[in-house]
Amino acid sequence: MIVFGYTYQKQQDEAKKNIVQFTEQYVEKVTNELKRNDSYMGVTTVDSKDYRGMFGLDELSKIGKISELQVTYKLLSSASDYRYHFFSMNREDDDFIELTAVKLPFERYRRIRPYLKDGASEKIINGKWIYIKTEQENIIASFWLYDQFVLGAWITEEDFLKDVSQLDYGSGGGISLVLKEDMDKTDLSMENHRATIYELEDVNSDFEICEVLKQNSEMKRIMILQVLQFALGLQVLIVLLVMMWQLRKNFIIPVKNLVEVLDRYRSVKEYRKQKKENEAPDVVNDAYQILDSLGNHVESLSLQLCKSEMEKKQLEINFRNLQIRPHFFCELPGYDFRNGSDRGCREDSENDSMYFEILSLYMSRLSGYDLTFSRNPPYGKPN
Repeated sequence: MIVFGYTYQKQQDEAKKNIVQFTEQYVEKVTNELKRNDSYMGVTTVDSKDYRGMFGLDELSKIGKISELQVTYKLLSSASDYRYHFFSMNREDDDFIELTAVKLPFERYRRIRPYLKDGASEKIINGKWIYIKTEQENIIASFWLYDQFVLGAWITEEDFLKDVSQLDYGSGGGISLVLKEDMDKTDLSMENHRATIYELEDVNSDFEICEVLKQNSEMKRIMILQVLQFALGLQVLIVLLVMMWQLRKNFIIPVKNLVEVLDRYRSVKEYRKQKKENEAPDVVNDAYQILDSLGNHVESLSLQLCKSEMEKKQLEINFRNLQIRPHFFCELPGYDFRNGSDRGCREDSENDSMYFEILSLYMSRLSGYDLTFSRNPPYGKPN
């Protein structure tokens, strides 16, 4: 938008510059034409004696002079870029003659002609272009006077400004003729407009050309506002970027790190949970195995303890038996020995030895100790 506004403003400035240049060229051109017309009319009226007394000649001579003037000023009018009209007038008898054809509607010209006669009848300053306001339209005219002979030229304001009036001066702008005496009364300080006064150099006139050109101040203000808006928007954007950076630095990144930490913690927790779930059967199996081994060990220890208790009790029983029957076991071999001696078996030593071995083995098993019995009786030889 700013680029478009800048381009548009540049084009408008270039157009206004071209208008000013064209207006300056126009002023220079009309100045030269006005000076040329004055020069011809001055020669005809003042410097030459051929025409200023033509109204006192006879009709035929008068017509001849008029014809010469018509040819001269017709050529002069044709050589001009603008449509000037020339006339002559006898102030004494109010005789008015058009030297060039008036290419205006009769209704328009009919209202202009009385003002031309009045101007020619009043006090005249030779060669001065005056601005005349008529009821129909405004005109500029110049009069030359010698005695009662008047030679004049006129042109409507519309024809005089036709080249520059078609230019685009903008809304409220334009170009017009302004009386010098009204310059102080004319308000040229219009808002958003620039007024330029062009003076016709070396031309005696009571008017000047006023050009009012509209300035694109609104567009400039719009561009300034757009620049300010752009600057404000850029500032807001920078502030938003800084805020986003601060938000990212102080909130988003910490939150992201926290999320990552929580994800890691969650993953580790899930891993441990899964690991525990996977290891739970093994732990249970190991516990069962340990309990089984402990049970087997306890059972083995119980059996050993029970066996030890039984052996201890058995030992006590054996000792008690030995205490109860010592004489029986000791007397038995003697008794048998005595009986054997009585029966005449004392000489059988081999049978005795076997007996004692059997007795020792039996007593050892019974008592749990290694006992050995001798062949000799404990009480000696019987009586």
